[in-house]
Amino acid sequence: MSKSEKPVAIVTGSSRGVGASTAMKLAQHGWNVTITCSSSEKAAVEVSDECQALGAETLVIKSDVSEEKNCKNVVESELCTNFGC
Repeated sequence: MSKSEKPVAIVTGSSRGVGASTAMKLAQHGWNVTITCSSSEKAAVEVSDECQALGAETLVIKSDVSEEKNCKNVVESELCTNFGC
C-alpha cells in the first residue's frame, strides 16, 4: 500500500540542469520525486529541499544509472520506500 496517493517519478540526473527543472516542475504539479545523481549529492539534496517546499515527498539516491544494475537498484529502492518490501 502506498504511503501517498500522489504519482511518483524517478528523475535521473536531477541534481542540476534539465533534470533539476523536471523534478521541480513535477513537484509543482503534485508528483512525489525520486532524485538521482551520480556525483553531486549536495546539489541533489538542495533540489530535494526545493521539491519538498512545493509539497512533494522526495527520495535522493546517489547512483550511476548508466549501469543497468544500478537502474534496477534505484527502482527497487523507490518501490520499497513507497510500497514496502
